[in-house]
Amino acid sequence: MTYIEKKKINGQTYYYLVKKKYDAKKKNSVRVFQIKLGKINEIEEKINSPKPKKIKSNEFGCVFAIYETIQELGINKIIQNLKLNKQDAELLEIAIINRATKATSKNQLSDWFEKTSLTKIYNLSKKEIQSYNYSRLSKKINSENIDNSLTQLLENLQKLGIDTTDIILDNTNYTTRIQKTKNLKLPQLGKPKNGKWGDLQININMIVSKDGQIPLYYKPYEGNINDPTFFKNNREKLIELSSKYKTGKRKVTMSIDAGHNSQDNVDMVKSKYDFIGTLRPSMCKNLMQKSVSEFKEIIELENDENIKIYSEKREIYGEKYFVVVSEFSITKRKSIYTLNNNIDKAITEMKLFEADLNATFKAEEKDSKKRKTKFHDVKNIEDYISKIICRKEHVKKILETKVELVKNEVLINVGINEKSKSKIVNQLGRAIRFTNREDLSAKEVIEYYQNQYVVEHQFRDLKNPHLTSLMPMFHHTNEGIEMFLFTNYLALVVLSYMVRKVKNNFNVSMSKSLLVRELTDLKEIILFFEGKITSMITEKNEVFQEKMYGLFDLDKYYEMNL
Repeated sequence: MTYIEKKKINGQTYYYLVKKKYDAKKKNSVRVFQIKLGKINEIEEKINSPKPKKIKSNEFGCVFAIYETIQELGINKIIQNLKLNKQDAELLEIAIINRATKATSKNQLSDWFEKTSLTKIYNLSKKEIQSYNYSRLSKKINSENIDNSLTQLLENLQKLGIDTTDIILDNTNYTTRIQKTKNLKLPQLGKPKNGKWGDLQININMIVSKDGQIPLYYKPYEGNINDPTFFKNNREKLIELSSKYKTGKRKVTMSIDAGHNSQDNVDMVKSKYDFIGTLRPSMCKNLMQKSVSEFKEIIELENDENIKIYSEKREIYGEKYFVVVSEFSITKRKSIYTLNNNIDKAITEMKLFEADLNATFKAEEKDSKKRKTKFHDVKNIEDYISKIICRKEHVKKILETKVELVKNEVLINVGINEKSKSKIVNQLGRAIRFTNREDLSAKEVIEYYQNQYVVEHQFRDLKNPHLTSLMPMFHHTNEGIEMFLFTNYLALVVLSYMVRKVKNNFNVSMSKSLLVRELTDLKEIILFFEGKITSMITEKNEVFQEKMYGLFDLDKYYEMNL
């Protein structure tokens, strides 16, 4: 059903075109869309006006919400400090907005720009936004410029109330489509986290605040350098950052994962930071085998889930630390299911392998010219079972196999070592944390470290093809790669701050994707008449639109001349 709805806002009467439909599940009517028609005199003027010669729909809500946030964070002034000319500074701002809304290639940037209402504030022609100008811009920004920009942005975030005394550090890598050349520094062959070998990759270290999940720092480095080595090579920078993050009397607390562990790295961190880290199970095997009856503390979660906790003081790297072992019931249950599934698959694969081998042996007997298989040797069969069939974690330790080869017939006997399985099951779902903070309880250590997901979510959003879209990467110069990463990082900071702002003002938790999607629905419809241009804003969610209009001050951009 479509109808006209009247509303009073700030003493003024406005009319809206509304369409609703019946939702059988909710058993009530839901709003499909809402378009603001305006005041009665505005409607009369539109009715009496001739039909428009042309109608254009521009991106409005999302691009201007991001533009407004860029001003609030002072990123526009940071860009000015790069000493770029006006055209280059505006091009960089446009690129940041593009990466945060609908990431396109640099070749498509100008086409995207013309479909937005950003033309109200940026007076750049299509030619000035061509890809070669973006490539030229990348040569004007170097690593020193970027470091200075990150320092200025950190200061701005702290002035806006972001608490930087609790931080999370982690590393990831991104695959590229770049071909190896001598001049490229960052893209190198390494161990990819997505398991896809062969492509060059770039590693990235990132520090994120616990408050609001705001990225505070990033550092790209060569794809063939592992995490502990990066940590060791960048100690001076991490020490320098400790004084910048500190905003009160308390030391900054850094959360790090097991990938950064070494005695030298831990010694460096504790010299300037309080820390909470993760220990590899191999470092504390007896803790992993503790009976569940010794886990005295329990954190109750939703849906009857819980976290069981055991803690003690223990010597790690030659010093006493507070060590906490946690067992997550949901993680344990899922891990046991996966383990049993992998065991069943391996047994099935072995039976199929046995049948295939016997069929092959018979075929060889019938055809003497047929090339002999290598599996006439028992050792080769055992190697295949060990390396291929039992490759999944723990399976090799649990399954006991015996291969017999008699008169060209193979028999694979499979059994389960229940003692070994019980030992492995006992440690599933467990993790070990350690800290130099003596003021924290075991529960607080676990709750503190739960924030490790924060930086992982930022990495996930960087890889999201519908947001900043860091993958795939097609830049082929060191400057282009640095520029691309810098632009994406700033876009990530802007979106993270916007999500925090919505949360703090309306107590509404939203993902970056959802926020962008909702704001993108607010488009500006431009009507071209003879000698006159008018516009209106589409509205999809009345409550959301009213809140966002005020929060990001969108009215002032709508009122700008077209």
